Amino acid sequence: MGRTGLARSKLLYPADPRRRLVQREMSMPINSQQTLSDAEDSCSTLSDGVFLGKSRLLLCMAGLRLTWSIYESRREMPWHAHENTTLYLHVQGEHTDMSGSGEFRQPPFSVSLHPQGVAHRSRIGQGRMSGLNLSFTGAWLERFGIADQALGAFGVGAHPLLGRASLLLLIALQTPEALSSEACQEIESQVAEILSFFGPAGCREDAALPWLRRAEDLLRVTYRHPILLAQVAAEVSVHPVHLARTFRQRMGCTVLEFVHLLRLREAARLMLDGMPAALAAQETGFADQAHMIRSFRRHIGISPKSLQRLGTLLADPRC
Repeated sequence: MGRTGLARSKLLYPADPRRRLVQREMSMPINSQQTLSDAEDSCSTLSDGVFLGKSRLLLCMAGLRLTWSIYESRREMPWHAHENTTLYLHVQGEHTDMSGSGEFRQPPFSVSLHPQGVAHRSRIGQGRMSGLNLSFTGAWLERFGIADQALGAFGVGAHPLLGRASLLLLIALQTPEALSSEACQEIESQVAEILSFFGPAGCREDAALPWLRRAEDLLRVTYRHPILLAQVAAEVSVHPVHLARTFRQRMGCTVLEFVHLLRLREAARLMLDGMPAALAAQETGFADQAHMIRSFRRHIGISPKSLQRLGTLLADPRC
């Protein structure tokens, strides 16, 4: 088992600095009275492993199901809930996930949490949508020392480190050895790593540090362009050393790593959409294609060529 395996997963709910659940810029208020009324009238509960899109089961092991799903464009999915706690790892297309608590626009390689029995619905934009549904029984979660209720409420996790874990899981599923015993253990470890980003403290950790939220927002907007740590610090009115130290403690990575992971997540999306690697590197702020390839290997541990297998899954006509 890899270094993100069982021993690490049991440390989920002491203060893991990377648990950032709902991103403010993705949230929009909705008419909760109307949506909750609709949910009460028409919500159905889907059995474990059943999803509203065209689906293909990729892997099933002792309480964990990984299902690839494709959804047609420009659709409003009806209110529904899931028999077991479910994650949706969004890969391609425009997706807005909604519940009575809010509306979240989900970027590629982010993950939405759907707690057991909680009603939600989806809006799909232009172009078909595809992604990985992960469902868990209580017994599987217990095996990893995870309490179902400790995962928190409905929401979307969009930390760049979560994007890295999501990419690694997707690529692991596409390797020829994906069904071997060792590979299944590693896949379970990647799933546990993804779950570690969710929890009750995820939205509260930097509530007392509005300047850190401003710094994060600035990086999410400007990551394609060169920016110095001193410039970010000046924008949020703190000392650069204090910014660097606090960012690493609270976010689980350095400012530079955060920027690189944002670039790589966007580059992966562009290449999966068919953009040549050289142009994707240019669009996302890398000096050239070679610079992007080195960054993929250093920060994610893969080559962009690994994305070709994922592209094959996206085009699979069996869904």
